[in-house]
Amino acid sequence: MIDAKRTPLDLIDTVYTLAYWMTGSEEATNELFRRTYNVAEIDASETELLKAFRGCYLNFFAHDSSRNLPASPYTPRNLPLSSIFKRYADIKLSVLLSEICELNHRDIATIIGKPVETIRQWLSWGRKSLIKDAGEHVRHYGESGFASPREKTAGLDFSADLEEVDYR
Repeated sequence: MIDAKRTPLDLIDTVYTLAYWMTGSEEATNELFRRTYNVAEIDASETELLKAFRGCYLNFFAHDSSRNLPASPYTPRNLPLSSIFKRYADIKLSVLLSEICELNHRDIATIIGKPVETIRQWLSWGRKSLIKDAGEHVRHYGESGFASPREKTAGLDFSADLEEVDYR
């Protein structure tokens, strides 16, 4: 069951983190985050917010990740390309909902709109796929490619950007 103790700030952090993992770029993350909160109702539950996130990602961003589409035993060769992209995005989101949000299989199934057994299969395959992708990322970019935004800016001097501003 979805944790009712999450604060709105926790949800903001969760959606932003999911967006970054799904898109891989800060610019796309900000756009997906903005679109998600524009679509979601102000009093949306966590489930409704995550469904809105999924919808925004599929409508505006899933086609951009198509070039990184891995081969999957769960993707028949005769599916249209848009269905393959959607399936890949749903598998990746399922893994992230499990790992980042710590949601159970039933909650993930509700958000994705698939049976629990399908989610279980996707999680098994998806975790292996993400580990493989991470290994390839490290080989290509090195360890620094996984630094968080906070780690990437650690040690930088922003004092020149923080001139005193008169807000009156």
